[in-house]
Amino acid sequence: MAQRQALRLIIFVMFLLVIAAMSAFASDVLPIQYRGNMPFSYSAPHAAIGPGSPVGDRPSQGTVPNVLGMPYSVAKRMLEDAGFQAQPKGAVPFPDLKTVGEQSPNAYRVASRGSAVMLTLH
Repeated sequence: MAQRQALRLIIFVMFLLVIAAMSAFASDVLPIQYRGNMPFSYSAPHAAIGPGSPVGDRPSQGTVPNVLGMPYSVAKRMLEDAGFQAQPKGAVPFPDLKTVGEQSPNAYRVASRGSAVMLTLH
């Protein structure tokens, strides 16, 4: 009987160790950040010209990132990180539950930082 309880304890401890190892692996390897209550993964390209990068000698301008198909909250954060303002088109109830169907100016266009990017949400 004591051997059986010891075996169960060993199995339980091994289970906890596996869970802890998986958790540590996931937090070290997977690039997931939590913004609000939604998992979000994005790392900006580090190219000379890309979303949010300065264009030429005009640091007041940047390239508009592509946010098509993204949830509104993710698109808004990405545009703000690039120096733009996200503006939903029209009165949209619960914009955080919608995804971006269209954007203006279009992705990868040069625009003034601080300008609004109009988003049509679906």
